[in-house]
Amino acid sequence: MYGAPWTPGGGGWAFSRSLNALGYCWAQIPERVDILLTHGAPLGILDVNAKGEHLGDPTLAAAVRQLAPRVHIFGHIHESYGTYANYGNTFVNA
Repeated sequence: MYGAPWTPGGGGWAFSRSLNALGYCWAQIPERVDILLTHGAPLGILDVNAKGEHLGDPTLAAAVRQLAPRVHIFGHIHESYGTYANYGNTFVNA
């Protein structure tokens, strides 16, 4: 199990990072992780806001594709709460 608080953006929030910096953050995730817990969503998975915009993190999406955790739990995009299963991986926007 691995948890990480980072999200894309600036704005002075405590765990906001640029996309470039997030690539380094996600590189810290262990190669063998069954459960991944992050604040934000990966791009394209349960990440659509009320305006229909995808707000997920593309660098997190790349890391998740590579690591393939059995379960990835996240939040942040309240409008896209729910679950999604794909190829043995379960994603939960809680």
